[in-house]
Amino acid sequence: MDRTRRRSATYSGFATTLKSKQAGAGAFIRDEAGEVVTTLSKKWKCPLGAIEVEAKAAKAGVNFAREVGIRDAEFETDSLVIYNALRGHAAPPSLVVNVVAGLLNQASLFRQWKFTHTKRQENFPAHVLAQLAKNVEDYKAWLEECPIMVEHACAQDRV
Repeated sequence: MDRTRRRSATYSGFATTLKSKQAGAGAFIRDEAGEVVTTLSKKWKCPLGAIEVEAKAAKAGVNFAREVGIRDAEFETDSLVIYNALRGHAAPPSLVVNVVAGLLNQASLFRQWKFTHTKRQENFPAHVLAQLAKNVEDYKAWLEECPIMVEHACAQDRV
């Protein structure tokens, strides 16, 4: 995989009931042609609210892109609150101030980077990966491949 070209890293999270005491995130990285090249499902074994999950999902997406060697990245989120906080358009909610600060610090380590907002319905593959996190111990990454249900979601995403 040529990691010098700009990649798109998209992420999303899910929060579950307090009874289940878990939350998760999904992230996928597309190449410049729009093909999914790597995916991630990550679970946290603690109850988190929706905004906390979206912030932690963003952090997981940025960290994952760095771990697989991406140098130029566009990070997509469907959370307008997190997007506005990352872009400096609004102060982050107090629950996620430290996560957002850490995210911006991590992003600054990329050669080139930017955050963009995408509509929730255009983020379906990341939601599928977030739901898959329910079935992983901590995290599961797929490099150069993609779970079949995510392939189907990506195919629908392109239509």
